Amino acid sequence: MRYLLIASGISLLCLLIACNPYKDETILWETGTQTYGWVEGSINGLGFDASAYWRPYLGDSSRYYIVLTTHTLAGGLSESFRILGLEWNKGKGRYTVVEGDTDDGIIIAKYSLYEEDGHVPIGHYHLDPKKNSWVRITHADKEAGIVEGKFELHFENRDALEGLPDKVSIKNGRFEVEEYQ
Repeated sequence: MRYLLIASGISLLCLLIACNPYKDETILWETGTQTYGWVEGSINGLGFDASAYWRPYLGDSSRYYIVLTTHTLAGGLSESFRILGLEWNKGKGRYTVVEGDTDDGIIIAKYSLYEEDGHVPIGHYHLDPKKNSWVRITHADKEAGIVEGKFELHFENRDALEGLPDKVSIKNGRFEVEEYQ
């Protein structure tokens, strides 16, 4: 009788897992190693965390960019958010993030999605011009190699990426990053 109860319990558990009405909302990514930093916030209302780092911008030591990444369960790159055009000499402060070219002295953001292997881009989201996207640098120490801050980014699906949301909003974003080596 005891074995029958155990078998019934296991069968019920398997049925509940297979019929989980929330399985489509399950987040299928990993944060990565977080070796050079972390980021947390919410994407369209769901909590997330990811790996993050900063790098000099195109070899220009006076400028830098921040990269936030998530990975597939197999370890491939899943998503990449980039905040580009930050300048060391501007230090702490809140900056508006817009779409354009960083050569114009503006701060831009990009959001890319990758196939499961992490090498082939599926497509890109673009900044939503109707929403206020921003980054606030709360601590920037170039000598120590640390940048901390907060952000809010709003993207839209202009590439008609099938099966993906029309809009992606990242709110309550916080990060602490070191230079990628």
